[in-house]
Amino acid sequence: MKKALLICGVLLLLVVGCGENEEDTTVSHNYTYSVTSTDDCVAEAREYYQEDDRSIYGVCVNDIIVTDENGTQTSLRDLYNNEEQKFTESIIDMTSSLSLVSTLDDGGTKIYKNDDLTVIECNTTEGNKDVYIGNKDLTYHEIFCQ
Repeated sequence: MKKALLICGVLLLLVVGCGENEEDTTVSHNYTYSVTSTDDCVAEAREYYQEDDRSIYGVCVNDIIVTDENGTQTSLRDLYNNEEQKFTESIIDMTSSLSLVSTLDDGGTKIYKNDDLTVIECNTTEGNKDVYIGNKDLTYHEIFCQ
């Protein structure tokens, strides 16, 4: 009986496997993000960057600035154009440094904030995955995530 249990246990390990946990392949860049705001803000969302079926919109923003751990600053657009960072990777990196303040009932749109920056990451039931970035005063508007 013990031999049968031992054989069953070995067979179970062979079928299920003794694999290791998968590694997290997310790259952390230790970037900080900020925006340069426009002086004449009319709360209009302007397309900042577009990739496939996703766009980043700046709201009252001249540029989105990325600062690396050495203090070197560059625009987020330049990081994308130089392929130093991917769209989805940067949004994950950016939102991980902010506080989640709200999740909407439209499928899961999330609003993140800190003392300087607001990120609205759309996730609607219609499939909208756009991102709106603005200063700390940015609030969600019905025209976002359409």
